Amino acid sequence: MFGGFHLLQKSEQEMNAIIGEMKGLGVQRCGGTHCTGEAQIALFKRAFGADYFDLGVGYTIVIR
Repeated sequence: MFGGFHLLQKSEQEMNAIIGEMKGLGVQRCGGTHCTGEAQIALFKRAFGADYFDLGVGYTIVIR
């Protein structure tokens, strides 16, 4: 799952619930853009570890 999630106003508790829901839905890899929020991106990075990928202008995503 990737995109600009617009989660800037979400607390750590809310983010943990969102991440739990994402994992419950089977999301295995995740990447967020700047409008996700820096603190929220840090929580995604912590939760997904090596399965988190950085995104931004000029990045290319290859789906196989």
